[in-house]
Amino acid sequence: MLHGLSKSEVQKRQRKYGLNLVEGSHFNLFRKIMSGLWGFSAWVLEFALIVEIILKEYTQVFFILLLLLFAAVNGALQQKRTQQLLAPLKKDLKIHVRVLRDDKWQIISADQLVPGDIISLKQGEILPADVTLISRKIGTDESSITGESAMILHDENSEVLSGVSVIYGAGIARVIRTGNDSRVGKTVNLTKEQKANDGKLQFLLGKIIHYLAIIDTVLVLILFTITIVRHQNIINILPLMALLFIATIPIAMPSSFSIANSVEANVLAKEKVLVNKLESIQNAANIDLLMLDKTGTLTDSTFELTKIHNFSVYEDDDILALAKSATNKISPSNLEKVFQRMKIRRNNLKILNFNPFDINKKYSNSNVIFNGKRLDVKLGSPINLMSSSDWFKYVKKLNNKVVAMTINGKLAAIFEMTDHLRLDTRQTICELQKRAIKPMIITGDNFIAAQRIVQKLKIKGKVVEVSELSTIQNIKEVSAICEVLPEDKLMILKLLKNKGYVVGMVGDGMNDAPALKAADVGIATSNAVDLAKQSAGIIMQKEGIGSITDILDSGHRVYQRMMTWTITKLSRTAQLAILLTLGYWIANFIPINLNAIVLVAILNDLVTMVLGTDNTNISYNPERWNMQKLIKISLIFTIGWVLSGMLLFIGLFKLNIMPPKIGTIMFLFLIFSAMLTILMTRTGKAFEKGKPSKMVLAVIIINCIFVSVLSIFGKVVYPISWKWVLIIFIGTLGLAVIIDAIKVKYYNNIDD
Repeated sequence: MLHGLSKSEVQKRQRKYGLNLVEGSHFNLFRKIMSGLWGFSAWVLEFALIVEIILKEYTQVFFILLLLLFAAVNGALQQKRTQQLLAPLKKDLKIHVRVLRDDKWQIISADQLVPGDIISLKQGEILPADVTLISRKIGTDESSITGESAMILHDENSEVLSGVSVIYGAGIARVIRTGNDSRVGKTVNLTKEQKANDGKLQFLLGKIIHYLAIIDTVLVLILFTITIVRHQNIINILPLMALLFIATIPIAMPSSFSIANSVEANVLAKEKVLVNKLESIQNAANIDLLMLDKTGTLTDSTFELTKIHNFSVYEDDDILALAKSATNKISPSNLEKVFQRMKIRRNNLKILNFNPFDINKKYSNSNVIFNGKRLDVKLGSPINLMSSSDWFKYVKKLNNKVVAMTINGKLAAIFEMTDHLRLDTRQTICELQKRAIKPMIITGDNFIAAQRIVQKLKIKGKVVEVSELSTIQNIKEVSAICEVLPEDKLMILKLLKNKGYVVGMVGDGMNDAPALKAADVGIATSNAVDLAKQSAGIIMQKEGIGSITDILDSGHRVYQRMMTWTITKLSRTAQLAILLTLGYWIANFIPINLNAIVLVAILNDLVTMVLGTDNTNISYNPERWNMQKLIKISLIFTIGWVLSGMLLFIGLFKLNIMPPKIGTIMFLFLIFSAMLTILMTRTGKAFEKGKPSKMVLAVIIINCIFVSVLSIFGKVVYPISWKWVLIIFIGTLGLAVIIDAIKVKYYNNIDD
């Protein structure tokens, strides 16, 4: 007979072994900085650095080295900041475990476990320590250790390591090692570090940078050809060629994404939403179909027994007592709790053996002696326990959740259960539909029960059985999929993704975990099992699904900020590269001081780096990456600024203004136009109507003042008078108003 440790013994062992915690890997800032000096962007800068050293252009060497270190150091600091932000948030995702102490089963935080504790295990849980099984057989997914996802069966007295997931059976185990002493200590916490994959937006923006590099390559070839045709020394033009590529490098992109996602992770944390994978935030903006598990997600997980269909020779009270005998006393499911709440006891009923709910068989069973007879009682899914004729005869027409019971292999009773919608379910479903997101309910219930919940939630569309899904031409016509088996959920998700939908998944159970992991955005509810939380990218801590709208809003904010970055990057890079190439072609000298070009890149990226904090307008429709639209918008700014810049350059050249002075004026024009472009790309309306964040506005103002001071005092660039600075600023502002008016007209035409 098991009694568990006493309170005094637990305290004694905690002093000896400490808490059941694992020290995470320490963030090494130096290593992160060194890793930032390796990669495509770093290689381009390093190549340019070597070229400048060979040419003995030491001022440019200094600026390029500054740029290289800025990218590496800032990227490392942002990673550290993100880790520091997420660490305390994820501490709230503690694993809880049922433990036997002082002869009573109780639920405690897993970090309080000590060697010798007796714990219960059930499907969907993650082992919080190394254990030895005391009773029953369990199956585990040990992919976190072996890399293989096949189920491993463990018999009584076998050792099971921490961090593995229970996917079959249930049992009792004794803790043998905790914390750093466990063999797989790093997996003891649900919140173990995971390497985040890039989101869809990073991937697409990376493609844009690739295209920009191709454009720069073409321009470099043009410069090379011009130099050869003019019989000039190619060495003289090498620094400009190198700097053209430098201008293309997205130095601030990693930092911009890190800041934008981290800011929103912090915002969500205040709303009791924890982020497990940062890329899930930005992907939320693209969701156009949301799969919603019904039981425990849309409903409150509490059931009421509404009707008993008794087909046996026993009285209803006897049937309930026998059903109760087939429920798990240690870790009951929500359905099992319905029977356990029944105050029915039978002195003439003795339980000989009990086997908990088996996810493969879909039922639990007990062997009992009742009125002197030995009975085999099975309680669970009607699909698995009933013949097809009985199913269609008794169950198909019922409009509630159904649990079946057999005695000695014969149908004895059908129990109708009613569950209740959560308070915020209707409102959230309504909000999803307003945002043009298709809600799709996934349920194991029969057709009538599924139709009933759809009608309650006023979701347009028809209810289909899972077997019909592959024949449906227009998924938008489907409101719910019924009679879904646990293994069907992943299949449904993959089918929807193959049809081109960006799919979110909301769930709470162990069987939801594969779909939560494979979804574009996996969202676990507050009552989700450990495995579901581990698989999800985002975990809601508030009861219900109301936090989904907060997640969507955060996704839209990140997306809009990154779109500002993208359009600005496209137009600025093209503007700088084309002006430099055409200027050299027309005037036979580089229009801008090479040192100033590097400074332009640094100052521009300083602003885009803080765009993650910018104010945004929430879009209420799924975001779509429209490359054609993006290029058209970027072309408005590129053409406008290139034409303006070339007219300015040719005018200055015709007025016989000395090249160094022209270089300073063009430097100012590039900075002022870049700062104004950021303000214009933030909104489809007139730029003065869109209020930027204090941080963005402050950096823009500081940049403008800084370059003005440099120009007046002749630092880095040739000195000019303050009157020239004022003329360039006012002129650039006037041009910005004209270009912005064209942009607004374009957006209005799109809306029409």
